[in-house]
Amino acid sequence: MPKSKKKRTRDDVSPDEKPLSRNSSSENEEESMEYYTFGAPNYKRKYDLNSNISEYVVFLSYTDQQASITDKTRMTISQGLKKTKTKGIQHLRSINKYKVGVVFDAANSANVFIDNIKFFEETEMVPSLSAAATEVTGVVRDVLVTFSNKKIFSAINSSKNVVQDKKFTRKEKADNVSIVFKPTKTIAITFASTQLPQHVYLDNWRHEVATYIPLVKQCLKCLRYGYIAKFCKNSEKCSICSEGHSFKVCIVD
Repeated sequence: MPKSKKKRTRDDVSPDEKPLSRNSSSENEEESMEYYTFGAPNYKRKYDLNSNISEYVVFLSYTDQQASITDKTRMTISQGLKKTKTKGIQHLRSINKYKVGVVFDAANSANVFIDNIKFFEETEMVPSLSAAATEVTGVVRDVLVTFSNKKIFSAINSSKNVVQDKKFTRKEKADNVSIVFKPTKTIAITFASTQLPQHVYLDNWRHEVATYIPLVKQCLKCLRYGYIAKFCKNSEKCSICSEGHSFKVCIVD
């Protein structure tokens, strides 16, 4: 890991990447956040019934995200699955100390289990699915720069269900001092599918959909790759000296 003396913020999400609720009650708030990510209301991840992935895993964790999985938890899960007569289970497996996985034989079996309210109420657990196994993101170019993400979302016509859209922005200096984000003509669209549609329509204009290649995520707390500090449960590690403290308090020259 290269050493760097550059001070960084713990907030891994830039201002233009924060989500915007579709149900905002403030018109002024919507105007000031028109280029924030915009998504479908009450969206819940489900497996595509036409998916051909190798396995269908539903991850289980406690409602209290800091609660660890214990032997008692495993027994509770096993008993709960039998009690609710959950069908299609291939096997159970441990993921980490906070999460276990229930592997199903088919997409429909996993989707039915996700809606098993009785099981989750009695075990005090919540289900989750991997975004990589349930969603795919594509890039569309040459979209009117004046279109907000909300307007784009309402105007999209696609053969696949649209989860969210986000207009790409670029940083520019305002008055040679402050930084502002200017929208571009390129947008990312996430679909509730494992396959991209070849094209989408925006106000009847046809746009080809290209594969989206995301930037590599790195946690600024533990320095590992694949996630951001917001979701990190690992010990802190300094990017300057590699010791167990924040780079903000590092005294190494």
